[in-house]
Amino acid sequence: MQASKRIYCSFLLLIVLGGMEKIQAAGDFDSFLKPLFAAKCIKCHGGGKKVKGKVNLKEIRTEKDFLARPKLIKELIEVIDGNDMPPEDEPGLEVGARPKLLAALKEMLAQSTSGKKAGRARVRRLNRFQYNNSIRDLFKLKKDVFRLPEKLMTRQGNYLAQGGGKMPEKVEVACLSLLDQGGFRDVAAFPRDLRAAHGFDNQANQLTLSPLLLDAFLKLSVSILESPDF
Repeated sequence: MQASKRIYCSFLLLIVLGGMEKIQAAGDFDSFLKPLFAAKCIKCHGGGKKVKGKVNLKEIRTEKDFLARPKLIKELIEVIDGNDMPPEDEPGLEVGARPKLLAALKEMLAQSTSGKKAGRARVRRLNRFQYNNSIRDLFKLKKDVFRLPEKLMTRQGNYLAQGGGKMPEKVEVACLSLLDQGGFRDVAAFPRDLRAAHGFDNQANQLTLSPLLLDAFLKLSVSILESPDF
């Protein structure tokens, strides 16, 4: 009986604490965000005749106005998290204000998008380059598993492994159609990918997976494992 009472009390305590957390988050706009916008942002984003970046924070007077614009909240999170705002020629945020600001904005974004249906996500597959690179990385292979004769300039060599976080002064690229790289013997590669707008071959609307192509993927996997070069 005593154990049941303790569990019941703990459950009620969680409900109360959860409610307090929501009340505190709801008050973040008037007590924290709105004054901060007025002090740091409205000078450029709503204070003059010209609004920079087409973002007018002066128009947002209430929390309801702010929650009605999830796209704006998301953009604010990105520029603040990337240290793009405030700009370098303006006074920065106080020490410790940025993490608090980001936490408040993320909470607002969660409230703004809760209950809304997400857009329909397209099911996509790997294209030929992605599939080849995935198999090479997975099995630590030294060469491509099938020929890639597409006329496309691609990077040669893993310059990212050099470390340092900087681009090298020179990057070697080559057209695979000009290289004598035949891939593994007896490997049945699937057909070339369709090109989307501007020549890209990694867009989801082009990377569909028909039953025939799924069968080609399965045959390709088996042929790689059975190849004498594997």
